[in-house]
Amino acid sequence: MKLDANIASARVREILTIEVNAYASGDRLVPPRSEADISEDVKQIQFPICGKVNDL
Repeated sequence: MKLDANIASARVREILTIEVNAYASGDRLVPPRSEADISEDVKQIQFPICGKVNDL
């Protein structure tokens, strides 16, 4: 199921905010990912790679 571009963009901002807040509070030890990295992850969820129809 494809997500609308606005929903995907909102999701990226939401994830980034969560990671920044967690890092600032000390709950997350790794720095927050870049918006581009998060966006790529969201795209992978939206458009999963699958094989040919014959492979199913």
